[in-house]
Order: sequence, then structure tokens, then C-alpha cells
Amino acid sequence: MKIKNILSVAAIATALLPLAPVYASPLPGICDALGNASISGDTAIGGSGNITQSGAVRTASFAPAIQSKVNAVSANLTASSLSGSQSVGGNTVNVDPAVAQVAVDVIGSSAGSDNPAVKTFTAALGGGDAAQQLAKSMQGLKRGDGSIDAVVLTSAVSSYNNYLKYSIDSSQITKKPASELNSFVEGLPAGQKAAQVVLSKLTEAAR
Repeated sequence: MKIKNILSVAAIATALLPLAPVYASPLPGICDALGNASISGDTAIGGSGNITQSGAVRTASFAPAIQSKVNAVSANLTASSLSGSQSVGGNTVNVDPAVAQVAVDVIGSSAGSDNPAVKTFTAALGGGDAAQQLAKSMQGLKRGDGSIDAVVLTSAVSSYNNYLKYSIDSSQITKKPASELNSFVEGLPAGQKAAQVVLSKLTEAAR
């Protein structure tokens, strides 16, 4: 099993890369610039996992070597390290320091807990059901001991993809002139940029 790719919004405004059929984007021509992060039943890393009949991830774990890499990245997920100009898939993303701090608060909160940061981050994502789902899915990502939960990461990446697809569909940007793509990318909510950077750093480490 592999974590689904994060759709690179920057790729919309730059060269559109070919898609692997099994991980086809919900929109033709838009792909994930990061590649696949291997978790659970992948013999290449020796992970373990359990998938329900519905296809949802119930339990999953990184192989020890991968877990160590991801945890090392997790240790550096601070507001200061996430703020300002960040490189994602070869493109530059600018993250607002205040929103970066909220994102850090969210991933460090317990899954399902009533943390005010979730509401704040939802607003930073632009509000709405997709934004709320993404914010809640990132809760519990960073455990109390600082390690990253593979199941939560998988869920968060899926929620990010759904959120981004909703943003693209709502704007109908794919039906507009290519000249409008840059402004669309730049105009995405500050929370989207923070979520993209956090999840990209972790999935990159898990590759």
C-alpha cells in the first residue's frame, strides 16, 4: 500500500507531468510532483498494515528505517521552520508564520479533540466542509512522543487531495485561460500552503 500523492498545486501553473495510471489525478493533466510514499504492506520497506473491506486504512506502520526518517522531519516541524519561502516539488511556496503556528498546533493535538486551533486552521483553509475535514484529519499526526502516525498521515493526504480537488472544481480553473493559472495558485488560502508544506515534507521523508 502506498500513500496517495499530494496534488502539487504549483504543477498546475508549470509543466504538467504525466500520471501513473493507478494514481491518476481526479483532474486530467494535474499530478503529484512528490511521488509515492511507501507505507505498510510494501515489501520494499518491510512495513505492515491492515485494510478494511471498504478500502480504508485501519492500521498501518512504517518500516523502522522509514519511521526514523519521518520522525527526524517531524522533530523539525516548527512554526519557524515552516514559515516563509519553502520548496515543494521544485516550486516555491510562501507560508504565513501565524498560519504555520496554527498548523503545528493542529498536528500536535490529539485526534478528535476539541482544539480551538482546528477551527482557526479551518478558517485559514477558506472554511467549508472540505477545509474542516482536512483540518480535523491532521489532528494526531504528531504523537506525544514526536513520532508520526502512518494512518493519520494517510488520511490527511487523502483529505488534502479532496480539499484541493474541491478548490479546483469550485473555481473551474481548468475551464479558464492558462493565463489565469498563476493567480489561482497564488490566491489559494494561506492554510492550504501550510498544509501542503507539512504533508509534503512528511511524504517526501517516507518515500
